[in-house]
Amino acid sequence: MAGGRLNMGRAYAYSAKARIAKLFGDKVAKKYPNIFIGADRELQLKPNVVAYVVSQLQRFSLLASPVDVKGVAYYPIRNRGRNRGPGGYPG
Repeated sequence: MAGGRLNMGRAYAYSAKARIAKLFGDKVAKKYPNIFIGADRELQLKPNVVAYVVSQLQRFSLLASPVDVKGVAYYPIRNRGRNRGPGGYPG
């Protein structure tokens, strides 16, 4: 029985990686070809890692969130260079 679960888990992991890799290639790498160059155009995570990340993230809905998730994530990046003292060092 345990072997059956292991095979089912392995099949899920490979399936999850294939789906995520396709989305990454079609939606991200093609849209940003100057950022994702060479080997970076392919998802290099192991299938079990992708399956774990998917299993953790599927509990959340960013679309149903009352917070502007992209705005919250982008704000510190945008302001990182603005909070610099003389000579470009943090003030």
